[in-house]
Amino acid sequence: MEVILPRYSVVPTEEKRRFTTWRADQTDMRFVLVQGDEAKAAENYRLGDFVISGLRPAAAGAITVEVVFEVDVNGILCVT
Repeated sequence: MEVILPRYSVVPTEEKRRFTTWRADQTDMRFVLVQGDEAKAAENYRLGDFVISGLRPAAAGAITVEVVFEVDVNGILCVT
């Protein structure tokens, strides 16, 4: 679990993170988004999840994707 937007972040805000594949021939990446301060993801509020699919098979760590997390002035989260 990685903190992307810490508590009390000023909105609007935008954060970018790069993620890489962790196993050979991985063709998709799954992300689960949670909101909360607990150390374990299961103890926080689940906002949703998304999958980036269609990655070409390659060695572990060879594929990197950049994910942008944006919160607008209304507190709406957009992930691209």
